[in-house]
Amino acid sequence: AIRDIPARARPLLTCWPAGRREPSSAMSSTSLVCGGHSRPVPSVAYSAIVDGSFYLISGCLDGKCMLRYGKTGDWIGTFVGHKGAVWSAKLNGDATRAVTGSADYTAKLWDALNGDELASFEHKRIVRTVDYAAAGDAVLTGGQEKLLRVFDVSRAAAAASDAADGGDGGGDGGNGAAARAADAKLTMSGHQHAIRSAQYVPSDANLVVSAAEHELRLWDLRTGDVVRDLAPDEKAAIKDVSFTADGAHMVVAAGKQVRVASTASWDVVKQHAFDINVSTAAVSFVHNRFLVGFTDDLCVKVCDYESGDTLETHKGHHGPVHCLRYAPDFATYASASEDGTIRLWLTEVRSYGLFHVVEPATDSSAPTAAADTAATTADAAATTADAAATTADA
Repeated sequence: AIRDIPARARPLLTCWPAGRREPSSAMSSTSLVCGGHSRPVPSVAYSAIVDGSFYLISGCLDGKCMLRYGKTGDWIGTFVGHKGAVWSAKLNGDATRAVTGSADYTAKLWDALNGDELASFEHKRIVRTVDYAAAGDAVLTGGQEKLLRVFDVSRAAAAASDAADGGDGGGDGGNGAAARAADAKLTMSGHQHAIRSAQYVPSDANLVVSAAEHELRLWDLRTGDVVRDLAPDEKAAIKDVSFTADGAHMVVAAGKQVRVASTASWDVVKQHAFDINVSTAAVSFVHNRFLVGFTDDLCVKVCDYESGDTLETHKGHHGPVHCLRYAPDFATYASASEDGTIRLWLTEVRSYGLFHVVEPATDSSAPTAAADTAATTADAAATTADAAATTADA
């Protein structure tokens, strides 16, 4: 259950008045570190805003999945039950349920209010990606089997309820009901490589799938067929796929480029190239910026959406960044890294959550730039007078 979290120390961001030359990027580069994981964190995902709050869920190769308050990063609880690395984790629309995919050959459905396991969907190989349908009635899985599966959530929850009442099933240790891959209500095949990412298009009529290497396909759930091949022409390795908050654009990190495509036409409307391979990207049209991480660098870059120019470069992680996502209120964004940490960063300098902006003192104990200049002039005049006196004595 959600419990009260003691307040932790706030990072202090000094807000400089006019006349000072400290860049804003230096101030916004302060981040909150969300610890708890002990191995690389491949994925993070935010919930929608629910009753004024939102939540952040993370999957980790340590086999744990953690739920946090999205605004502060404070830990709420850990979903315990997987016996292998957790590659992917998502929340449903109202943040009451979660789904995770793991190297233990299962995807699990969880009650996000109390941490109980509701169902376990068994697969024959590693599950690399999961997603929750916007309607909350189905979950999507994909992985090393090169297959996409859609499971009925209500049926799984009913089976879990029967198991709790003493019926068949019981999952691992009787905690949830086990569902076989054969129980999926829809299975789609056609990929030639292990599936790295599978996500519903916000309309839920279609879904976008990214596989390892260079495959990127659009599927129609109504027919189970591929509608369109969206892979880049140069067959670049696809590392990350995400959608903008309004669902109008898809963001793809592939090779050395970040591509943005319209979900109305699926044509690429913007692309920016970098000198090294990118690992993840996210776009905010609120700020007209995008975030990018790299496979061979440890920084996070904030870039102008139109020009691609780097506006800010943030350092702090001790390993490559695997996943970047904007919070639903766009006040912060989260980065998940190989170093086993999640960091929260401000999109603009202001007091927010555990970030606290401190105005510098304006009394005599804190001289202004003008006072500094006056003091320097006075010192110079004194030095000239001393030199004149020395000459007269000589």
